[in-house]
Amino acid sequence: MAADRLCVIHSLAVPSSGRLLARTLIDLRRITTVARPVVATPRVVAMTTGGLFTVGGVVVGVATLLDPAGFGSEAVIRLLATVAVALGAACTLVGSRLPTWTTHVFLGAGTCLVSTAVALAGSPAVATALACLIVLVAVDSAFFFAWPAAVLHLAAAVAACTLALVGPGQPGAAVALVVGGVSVLTAAVVVWLVRAAGAAEIDPLTGTVNRRGLDRLLDAALSDAAQSARPLSVAVIDLDDFKQVNDRAGHRTGDRLLVQLSTSWQSTLPRGATLARLGGDEFVVLLPGHPLPTALVVLQRLRAATPAPHTVSVGVAQWDPESPSSVLADADHALYEAKRAGRNRVVHHESAAAVRGEVRRALAEGQLIIHYQPVVDLSDGATVGAEALLRWRHPQRGLLSPAEFLPVLEGSDVLAEIDFFVLAEACRQVQTWRGRGGPATVAVNVSGEELVDPAYADRVAALLEQIGLPPSALVLEVTESSLAGESDAALTTLRRLRALGVAIAVDDFGTGYSSLARLIRLPVDILKIDRSFVQQIRRADDAAPVVQAVVALANALGLDVIAEGVEHAHQAVVLRRLGCAHAQGYLYGRPTDPHALDPRHIGAIRDQPGRGGPGRLSPAADRRPIRAPTTSGGLTLLAPAHDRHERSVCSLLSSESPFSPDQARDHPGPCLSRPGVGERAPPPGRLRSDADAEEAEPGQRWGDGRRDPATRRTARRLCRPAPDSPPSALRMPPGVAPNCHAPR
Repeated sequence: MAADRLCVIHSLAVPSSGRLLARTLIDLRRITTVARPVVATPRVVAMTTGGLFTVGGVVVGVATLLDPAGFGSEAVIRLLATVAVALGAACTLVGSRLPTWTTHVFLGAGTCLVSTAVALAGSPAVATALACLIVLVAVDSAFFFAWPAAVLHLAAAVAACTLALVGPGQPGAAVALVVGGVSVLTAAVVVWLVRAAGAAEIDPLTGTVNRRGLDRLLDAALSDAAQSARPLSVAVIDLDDFKQVNDRAGHRTGDRLLVQLSTSWQSTLPRGATLARLGGDEFVVLLPGHPLPTALVVLQRLRAATPAPHTVSVGVAQWDPESPSSVLADADHALYEAKRAGRNRVVHHESAAAVRGEVRRALAEGQLIIHYQPVVDLSDGATVGAEALLRWRHPQRGLLSPAEFLPVLEGSDVLAEIDFFVLAEACRQVQTWRGRGGPATVAVNVSGEELVDPAYADRVAALLEQIGLPPSALVLEVTESSLAGESDAALTTLRRLRALGVAIAVDDFGTGYSSLARLIRLPVDILKIDRSFVQQIRRADDAAPVVQAVVALANALGLDVIAEGVEHAHQAVVLRRLGCAHAQGYLYGRPTDPHALDPRHIGAIRDQPGRGGPGRLSPAADRRPIRAPTTSGGLTLLAPAHDRHERSVCSLLSSESPFSPDQARDHPGPCLSRPGVGERAPPPGRLRSDADAEEAEPGQRWGDGRRDPATRRTARRLCRPAPDSPPSALRMPPGVAPNCHAPR
């Protein structure tokens, strides 16, 4: 291969005719390589060889039936034809599972069958016709064998056929010469075409298979693994710090290193394995017939064969019948983990079946835990609920987010078990909180699969009754995508849950498929504004038209609003000004252990007069009309005609209020946003991206949208000073919401 590169470099400095000659020499070198053609995969070899045997046997058998008198030993020749058909069928069915050397046995048998039939022919014409079948042997050997083996098979076939043709009563040497010449010429043409076509799948630098060839070989290997149930391992290898080699020693040195690596690795690989270069310093190894343990042994040998001081990182994955097309992506992901873990190591990707088994054990052993992110009332900063988020406390890998293990659980029964586990644990936790005056609601995400399950509402009702938790303490979140189909089964489930008193929240509102017409028809109580809209609030004076529109829409429909992803104080100021009732995000707390939400830290949440439960409005009071806005000191105040408690508190912001209009905007009072808005706690549900939860690291949310709602809204805790405190007690630092539940 070094000579190839020298020819290519030299060709740049010679005339076009010399350059053409140099390229031709390189092509000849590639075509005459000792390696087998790239098309010679076990499956293709078996199918082609079996097909040639079958066709030859059928043709001869039919010929013996059409003209029995022309065959001297008709019965024997017919038997030979039958043997050829049987060998063809066997090769087609099981040839890809047999060792490589059996292909040589099949071709040798073909040569024997043809030469024997020629020798037993009853006339020169029949002998000549039968001798033409030797071309099939020539074609087969030229297609699938390296040059030495192909030449040996062709020479043996031509020699055997020639001996049969020059015997007594046979056509003679002239016919033998013609048949032999045609066979050799046919084989040469086939060899040239096969090698020339295969050159398009060869990497010009290393002589290994390139990306195009890898795609074809991988498809063939996957198909073979699916049919034969043989194991298949795929590894992705990357040279560590290869960029530094190119930068410091030059690209030619880097090229020489790649050639050295590919040469040493190819000599180390077992028979049947394929080494491919994807580009740069990235290689792929296909290991058909190798389960993961033996593949790891092979890859460790490759690492040992890497010339010092260079090292490699390797990611390997085993073919999984449940996700056959993802084996290369899984190996690439394992390579990424190897790089992230410090390089110079082999990391294997666990199959979906293995991950599911490990997750099931984790569930049984208590390794799956629930973290909670607080949901606060923007009017007073009080924690009114929490969203449950799944975590896996892995004994070796630490705390894992759902994004790292949930995708492989899709469609499995273990996912349904985890879904119910999250729901049950969240309900038990909020029941404990409520007994201590803690958060009154908990939110859990519900998946589309659960919504279409007719028994899901019954399971939720039975769980609430078993725990003794009021349905009003549960919020079930659904994503817009899970409601996209508006299936009758899903809508029926939502209506049944809502009839129980469970609240329904639409999560990540504005990013999915919702329309106004659909929203009116859906049985929902809460809209959760997606964090992407909240993040667009850059300053305290931003208009935030999208958030304003969503809040106005929710007000018109009598729905509560929760803003997700609130990370900065100015975002909270704008949200309060626009009338958003509740929020969650890093500003108020990251997902944490349930003990962190103990009422000793967050204050007690007291029941509101006239509510259908602690901190919530009764369903009947849900959609009461909003009074016309009034203006006091230049500040517009909104207040629903709920009860005198809210109206009396609004008087704090009248002319006697210690706040100026500007101060009132920055220091939220109970009437700056629509009173009575739902204080729905966020839910823990199935896998949710971190982008969805500002609270969690990427992908840490547990939720497809699973929430068991209760009554429609939670009443907002109103900020009022202690009876013996002057009005100035309401003053707070800019951007900080007063905590109504702090001890006075």
